[in-house]
Amino acid sequence: MDFQKELEFLKEATVGLFNKKGVSFDFGAKPYSTGGHVVRILIVNGDSSTHGNHQRLELSYLTAKDTIHVSLLNNSVTYEKVSKEVKKEVIQSYMNELLDSPRGKGEKSFSEENDVIDFYAILNTLSDQVFSNDFFEFNSWKKTIYLHEELKVGYNALNNELHVHGGVGSVAKMGDLHDITASIELGTLPETNKTYMNVHSSIAPSPTYPKGVYEEATVDMFVQSVIEQYQGAWNKK
Repeated sequence: MDFQKELEFLKEATVGLFNKKGVSFDFGAKPYSTGGHVVRILIVNGDSSTHGNHQRLELSYLTAKDTIHVSLLNNSVTYEKVSKEVKKEVIQSYMNELLDSPRGKGEKSFSEENDVIDFYAILNTLSDQVFSNDFFEFNSWKKTIYLHEELKVGYNALNNELHVHGGVGSVAKMGDLHDITASIELGTLPETNKTYMNVHSSIAPSPTYPKGVYEEATVDMFVQSVIEQYQGAWNKK
């Protein structure tokens, strides 16, 4: 299997939404018994993949097959849920048309503005882990869980929040990855304009940034930490 080709298809199928402002996502891949991988994606137009006030977009497919299942639900009572099997060769045009339609826009369209991190580039760096013989899970939220507590501020007190958690390992089912998960966060305190990184769960053997809170943090530090944690998590049990 051509990993880079599969990751290019991932970006086409998700029409770049992983990188957009205000968008959270959960991406998972696992080996399939007859070859290739099962890929499952949840994209939420909101600050956390655990809930969404706007659209919930789900994609699932086998890398070895030529179709992809698309499901879209928004909070409007006007439209029924979209559930459709689409040929991979036309998925990009289908997705663009769907998200540009009244059904796709709902009460709030997905942002067209890129945020500060290229998550597709991170997944490219981790391609060996994404398509390994183990389960892979990558959650990206635009809301911190632990950092505001570490800084002793309110839940919505930070700006430009980022949160990544997940892992890669030999487990019985995808949810079991949460027992061997990495968790890294970034956020800016508006009163001081200082940015902090919180490595809440560290499972890499010798990361540049072990578990702890780091002041004067940067996006580059966050990206480096995410990559090191995922590479270090490989084959954890």
